[in-house]
Amino acid sequence: ECVMLNKGPFVVKTVKTLADILLRHASHRDKKRYIHRPLSIASYFIEQKEM
Repeated sequence: ECVMLNKGPFVVKTVKTLADILLRHASHRDKKRYIHRPLSIASYFIEQKEM
């Protein structure tokens, strides 16, 4: 992935936020395959449909 940042007062906070996103996203990857966890909002709609 690639992100372009401009110089400015928010660049440090932006880099910290991007680092956090990448750390959380790393758990969704196994070698070169992406493994996504189920979305909780999707399970809510499935439960509603089954009723």
